[in-house]
Amino acid sequence: MGYFDGLVDGAFKKDAQGRTLFYPWGILGSGYVVDSEEKKNTIREFYKKMYMIMLPAIIIIQLLIGFWVNLVLLPIYIVWYYHTSKKITNGLERTGEKLKVSEAYANSAKSHNLGTLIFLEITSVIFVLLGILLIFIGPAIIGYLAIALFGLCGAAIGYMINVKIKDKS
Repeated sequence: MGYFDGLVDGAFKKDAQGRTLFYPWGILGSGYVVDSEEKKNTIREFYKKMYMIMLPAIIIIQLLIGFWVNLVLLPIYIVWYYHTSKKITNGLERTGEKLKVSEAYANSAKSHNLGTLIFLEITSVIFVLLGILLIFIGPAIIGYLAIALFGLCGAAIGYMINVKIKDKS
């Protein structure tokens, strides 16, 4: 399993009856009962391809053009995602069961490679340290934002590393 598999698997879980549930909006929205393995694979493949295209595109736009272009494109992406999610979940039964943050991270951790998680954790720590440096040398607000963002990322990834190590033992 790869990095994008881990991202996608965070949106799935099993309920008490053993049914697969899918949460297109993660912890923020309703879940749907996926009625077949074929439907689950179709959903997984679509979301995996979407992440493989969207994440690099956002990063490239950010680096080459800037923040404001991503900010302008965000509403367009949200509208597209809303309609695509409605289409994918059309005909699926809604569940009242919510996806917890811990469940999403645990499911994601199962599909991530431990080496990748450790690399991401180290990267998060480096960016937190760079954020601290920015507070002292210039624009402090960017430093505080980097500390907040990458601090949260580091905490989430640390949790996933812990889950991954516990699963191996």
